[in-house]
Amino acid sequence: STVPGKKQIDLSLAPLRDPLGPQPPTGKMVAPHGLIGQSYDGDGIAVDGKQDKYKDLWKAQGGGHEIVTQAQAEGAIEGEGDDYKMADFFGTDFKYSRFAVAEAPVRDVSKLTGMHRLARPTTGAPGSASTWKVSSGTIGDDEREGQNEPAPSR
Repeated sequence: STVPGKKQIDLSLAPLRDPLGPQPPTGKMVAPHGLIGQSYDGDGIAVDGKQDKYKDLWKAQGGGHEIVTQAQAEGAIEGEGDDYKMADFFGTDFKYSRFAVAEAPVRDVSKLTGMHRLARPTTGAPGSASTWKVSSGTIGDDEREGQNEPAPSR
């Protein structure tokens, strides 16, 4: 972060096992969900939701040391950001919770309104942790026009 005393965290995640594999001991699939988990749907399509334009927000909010973001990944997630709020710090109950369910399918990416594009290919055997890499971080005003192939229509 460029603001003294503030920190930015960039994350890179990989599951410990195939997230779409059968759950022991039932042998049924519980597809991951939540704001990060739904990225592991295995369809090879990335969906880009609403993103803030930090320069515009900074100007609109007076040019101070901090900005309040507005985008909540609309279009890339099922529902809205508020659908993922939990009642307390250790809560597991939210609109799309998969906690303690016996079986649950992957999200229906065709219902998402964000820009669909082919996910960046990764290496490794199908189902291995290295084929499920997902990164999360800020890209701010970095435009990627023309750098991504559009996803095939479904």
